[in-house]
Amino acid sequence: MLSDGQDFYDVTAILAGETQVPAVVRKGVKGLGPALDPSCAGRDLPANTQLDLPMWLLPTMAARTSAHVMLPRFYGEKMRRKLQAGAHCEDLRSRCLYFYDVAEALNDIVHQPALEQLTMMAFQGRYRELLTKAHTAAEGPALTKLKAKLTAEETNLFAA
Repeated sequence: MLSDGQDFYDVTAILAGETQVPAVVRKGVKGLGPALDPSCAGRDLPANTQLDLPMWLLPTMAARTSAHVMLPRFYGEKMRRKLQAGAHCEDLRSRCLYFYDVAEALNDIVHQPALEQLTMMAFQGRYRELLTKAHTAAEGPALTKLKAKLTAEETNLFAA
């Protein structure tokens, strides 16, 4: 996500900003109904409509109290239990390619300590395995299987 001091042309930040996040639009939106919600019947989006919005749109809407941002399911209690059972086994890439970047941006909006704890637990649980495999894994099916589970941030760590 683009925050203060980040490069405007950072591809990772741009792609992370495209992640869809559930939100409730608190105020009606005139003329943008079909653009924000393809299932919207009219031109206007009524107040209290729940829909998925791109991450890049949420900070502004939340600051103006135009939307109530909710955490995606992949940051919920079920994921916490899975990560506690074995963080290195979980396929975070299929949930959210930019798992850590999106969590950081969401935390700036929703300010939930549980989200910080979840991402820290995920990273700590996966980091040791990531370092071990990066130095010991030989090219082959096992390495391909490991790389398929890594988020974009973890893939960069693995390559480094």
